[in-house]
Amino acid sequence: MAPSDSDDGPPDGPFDEALQAARTLLRRLIQAQGFTLGEIDAKLHYARGYVSRLIHGQARLTYQHILSIMKSIELEPALFFSTLHPYSSQPPAELAAGLRELRTLFDRVLPPAGEASPLATPLAAVSDQDLDARIEAAVRTVRRNRISTKS
Repeated sequence: MAPSDSDDGPPDGPFDEALQAARTLLRRLIQAQGFTLGEIDAKLHYARGYVSRLIHGQARLTYQHILSIMKSIELEPALFFSTLHPYSSQPPAELAAGLRELRTLFDRVLPPAGEASPLATPLAAVSDQDLDARIEAAVRTVRRNRISTKS
């Protein structure tokens, strides 16, 4: 399935550095597995040069792109994400506090285990693009809230 033109365009906002690291890692993994970008285009039925545009920041790199590319080069996506964001056995105190706060929030808004929320949207009904947009919006909201509480 070829990506749509709505995926085109450079990234924006404070995520440029993280996206560049993701693109660099993806390019290196593709090379390490002995594939060319053109071969990945062909395997994924993308237009010629599309993976190059993703890697060089000329098209929007999404979570689904990463999963598809990793599958096409026969590597587990977990390798990509754990390399990009290594997990330490002891999270920093600030992260641990944030995780506790997030857990408290989830406990307040989510139904008890075993009970389905009448407002929940089945995951299968959410498109990859919608999921990407929801994640990006949530991250922006959290960052805005952190900035406003620090002021």
